[in-house]
Amino acid sequence: MKVLIVSSKYLPEYSGSGLRAHNTYKRLSKKFDIKFEVITSSTGNYESKKYQIDGINVQRITSKKFRILNKIFGKIILKRIMNAFLTIVEYRIVKKEIKKKKFDLIHTFGISPATISAVNFSRKNKIPLIMEIVNPIKTPYQFLPLQRLFGRYDLKTNCVITAISKSIGKMCFNYNLKNNVWIRPNPVDENKFNVPSKNIKNKLRKELSSFSSDDIVLVYVAKYLKRKNHTFLLDVLSQLPEKYKLILGGPLLEKNDLLEGYKIDNFYKFEQKAKKLGIENRVKISHGFLNMEDYISCADISCFPSYNEAMGTPLLESIACGVPVIANKDEDSFNEWIINNENGYLEILDPEKWALRIKNLSEIITKEKQIIMSKKIIELSSSKKIDQNYHKLLNELSYAKNKNINIVEILNND
Repeated sequence: MKVLIVSSKYLPEYSGSGLRAHNTYKRLSKKFDIKFEVITSSTGNYESKKYQIDGINVQRITSKKFRILNKIFGKIILKRIMNAFLTIVEYRIVKKEIKKKKFDLIHTFGISPATISAVNFSRKNKIPLIMEIVNPIKTPYQFLPLQRLFGRYDLKTNCVITAISKSIGKMCFNYNLKNNVWIRPNPVDENKFNVPSKNIKNKLRKELSSFSSDDIVLVYVAKYLKRKNHTFLLDVLSQLPEKYKLILGGPLLEKNDLLEGYKIDNFYKFEQKAKKLGIENRVKISHGFLNMEDYISCADISCFPSYNEAMGTPLLESIACGVPVIANKDEDSFNEWIINNENGYLEILDPEKWALRIKNLSEIITKEKQIIMSKKIIELSSSKKIDQNYHKLLNELSYAKNKNINIVEILNND
């Protein structure tokens, strides 16, 4: 079986969905007779390019001219109009490239001109489709400009919609899509994410920072997007005693990225703020691709202050490592996984209230609680279990002809 992955972003450009697509299909290709290649968009790189990563053929498709025009005039002319032109231009390019390829199934991750093209191509040509919705959106339909005026296309026949949170699943239900919607958490690799021994934890902490085994270390690893709200944790740390330390990390935005966030030229603002708050010696600030399991495993508490999140995989990975979490109470996806006093706390974004919750967490979490919380999350989000379910769905879709998919029947069929 050959799968064409079409992702809004893909390695080496960082995104949670692109990384998940890569890791998932790397595992599937080792376990089963599945081959895949990738087409991707980009928000930060304007150059179309064919390349390989880990032996996988990847094709980045972007219109450099229209990306530059969008960057220059997007704030002057209505941004929506500029994005519409960009989508149409890149749709035509992607559609042309998809026609050249041979595959049994399309699997899209996220939403971008590339995924919009792939979804529309699959529906028009009756090609089996898995559409993974990775962000909170208002509709499961990926429309071209003005396309919605002519009605909705078919998302039931030979199609599986993967919703990575209950709220996304509920949104799909509102569009009369239910039987073919697979609601499941992002996969956690249980071989990498598990409760570390005290020796391993201290060893990693020593390698990654100057903090001691007696310190209480908070960690937050996420791309430096504005919505991820990294700087909030500096305010929180300033409310905590000296023994509390903070590790911040994650990839910066590309130079040309249109998204709001931190790039290499304004990253210094983190250090400026830490100095202003008098906590510069209690913070380790890094950027780039980081080994997530090491950073989580060296921590005592994981923090998630983001304003908007579909389903943060690092949150699940933290709990799998027995690391309690504190997260933004106003973000629905966090509410699905955090149970106060059991595996963490939900709290509104107030530095003083977060500081109190963090003090409490550092006092109530025991080794026994860590093992229990890890076991519970692995049972729900095990990559082994999710990979097996993916294999069932891929097989069903590749052989089904003009069939409405029923997720429950397929996944319960041994």
